[in-house]
Amino acid sequence: MLRGLTLMMVLAAAIPSVARAQVEALTGPWQQISSNAGNCPSCRITIDGIGALRVTASNGWTATIVEHERNGMATAGGGGQWRAPNNPLDGKTFIVEFELRGDRLHMSMALDGGGGRLRFIEAVFGRPGAGS
Repeated sequence: MLRGLTLMMVLAAAIPSVARAQVEALTGPWQQISSNAGNCPSCRITIDGIGALRVTASNGWTATIVEHERNGMATAGGGGQWRAPNNPLDGKTFIVEFELRGDRLHMSMALDGGGGRLRFIEAVFGRPGAGS
């Protein structure tokens, strides 16, 4: 009985550290592999911080996201804004969600597409230099 209880306590203590390691895997540089908004092999994002994370994209948008775990997967979500002069998206705000699936970071972004319609951008990122 005592052994079983001890094992349960050890396993319960290990689960948050495994989830934390998965969430920490979100941070750092990422290179776009694919997107429904068009191919952009030079597009990159960097995720930095602890707790509230800052996402900076090479094509002009930034976001603040909060990390969490869902169904055993590292995820993060929040909102941001495009700052891209001479781009129709300049000044647009959006909501964004990231989910780490294996070694790929999947992004879903929703923003005002004009005329009261939402535009959805889906993209997949990998680590720079890891191949696509």
